[in-house]
Amino acid sequence: LGACLVALAPAAAQTSTDRGVPRATVAATRYDLAIEAAKQSMMSNPSDALLKAREAATLVSAQDEEAAVERATAAWLEGEALTRLNHPEEAGPILDRALAVVKRLAPRSKLHADLLRSQSTIAALDGEIARAMQNLQQAHAIYRGLGDS
Repeated sequence: LGACLVALAPAAAQTSTDRGVPRATVAATRYDLAIEAAKQSMMSNPSDALLKAREAATLVSAQDEEAAVERATAAWLEGEALTRLNHPEEAGPILDRALAVVKRLAPRSKLHADLLRSQSTIAALDGEIARAMQNLQQAHAIYRGLGDS
């Protein structure tokens, strides 16, 4: 979080402030906090994770590539929460859109692998075992390439 705030500081310094903190930094912090809260509550309270993921998505206002990846991160968590709440039919299209963005803007990233893993769960729930295995194998290859297997 600290590195993210430092990276934003030069651009944020040119914006107006909220209690002495540049607005861009405030927004980034709220986004980061919402994403972290969604991740932390995913296992124990997917309903709360869903709310936090959706909140995070609303905090991304920029239209650049970095913002698109941030929205894809929020969408991944939204899709994961929906799947855990037994709504894979809602989660599937959300995950598909996020994966399309990440394939283009952040290929072979951890987010790419996370999205493939989430899609494998939906494929398995739909009885598409071959597709589920293919997604899991692709995710595993990405995780291994990142040293995170």
